[in-house]
Amino acid sequence: MDLLSPGGSGSGEVNEMGHAVTHNAAEDDLIDALAALERGDIEFVILQDNASKIFMQAAGDARSGYGLQYNNGADDSMFQAQGKMSGAQITDAFTAFLNHDVAWRTMFVWERFTY
Repeated sequence: MDLLSPGGSGSGEVNEMGHAVTHNAAEDDLIDALAALERGDIEFVILQDNASKIFMQAAGDARSGYGLQYNNGADDSMFQAQGKMSGAQITDAFTAFLNHDVAWRTMFVWERFTY
């Protein structure tokens, strides 16, 4: 899976959108990115499974909570978890997603939206 975050600083690859990309992200890479999100160093984290085209993304801050969304890879529609999430909830969801554990799908109530 690829891990994307804002900006192109550092030694990692930068994609056409200007996002820093970590290919074949490990759990440590993910935990570091989510910690940066919680500190307010970055605005969002995206984890995408290139094989299935499914991706999960989170944005927000520790004080007001995080929004969590995913795209099922089939079309442009998105699914959003109802309510604001804590840092621990975001970490649990992203870790499950990274490890191909489908438990993330039942951790929250998801609602479909298009933008």
